[in-house]
Amino acid sequence: NRWWKHHKARNDSKITDLFQGQLKSRITCCTCGFESLAFDPFMDLSIPVPLSDESCSLISCLEDFVKEENLKDTEQFYCSKCKVRS
Repeated sequence: NRWWKHHKARNDSKITDLFQGQLKSRITCCTCGFESLAFDPFMDLSIPVPLSDESCSLISCLEDFVKEENLKDTEQFYCSKCKVRS
């Protein structure tokens, strides 16, 4: 809530009220378990929608969008707490 208030203080408009949101990202260090949080404003979301699945629903697409994923070796995270790339 604090980050959203900070964003709104600099970007307050009807467009922001109607069309913007905030995406929260959390990365957990595999070595020490430290969690790093990031908050990014957005005006649109790229939600994956399967082309051939007729039983697809908006809820299932949103669940797929927010599911946990592991970073690939090329996208390693540098932990600011234990100073290890994991």
